Amino acid sequence: MCTRPNVKVSLVGHSFIRRLHDFIRNPCNDGWFERGTGANDSTDRFSGPLSNLFFNPDLVNTQIESWGGSTICWGQKCLKSRFPRVLAFGPDIIFMQIGANDVSRSEPIIVANEIADAARFFIRNGAQYVMVGQLLYRHNHGIPHNIPDFNARIDFINQTLHEIFTAEPKIELQRHKGLWRQGESLFLDDGVHLTPFGQFKYFRSVRGAILRALKYLNPLQSSRGW
Repeated sequence: MCTRPNVKVSLVGHSFIRRLHDFIRNPCNDGWFERGTGANDSTDRFSGPLSNLFFNPDLVNTQIESWGGSTICWGQKCLKSRFPRVLAFGPDIIFMQIGANDVSRSEPIIVANEIADAARFFIRNGAQYVMVGQLLYRHNHGIPHNIPDFNARIDFINQTLHEIFTAEPKIELQRHKGLWRQGESLFLDDGVHLTPFGQFKYFRSVRGAILRALKYLNPLQSSRGW
């Protein structure tokens, strides 16, 4: 178990991680956020800066390693070439968002296995828990014209990862629940990247994933204490 007062967390991935980094560094996004207008809707309140994913910097230290357009399968922008930089940070927890840029270039089973192998690599090299973000659908212009079944491939990869990780006690697939219900309305016109509101929901999902990993490492620590 991790007993150090300062837990190191690495966020690794393609443009979703880079855009998340830009989002949390933008002071315009600090303050109070509210979701929903109906009586049964919940409200999210983050009353300070979102940098460091709204974690106490005395307890959690985050690192961002992102590369727009990167892939997990070998190629010109393979994210694996950045893994030494991630390991040099010495992370206890890793959140990884990767694979969507591979879908139109590699078979879905290969993409799923490469993602799983990357997660296992981090565990073998010192990480205590790895969260893998599920791949998200693309919409309209974001779907490659030569891959009309793009979203079906996304489903296959996510389901395969879920099945693989059930046998991995220190690896988990993070389901971005808040990004499915409203679907297309949370995406920009490019059909790939998120609107500001979608970006906030993604922030919440990533933060929630890291909170679960922190709970695994420090089961006696309250979630509010981070």
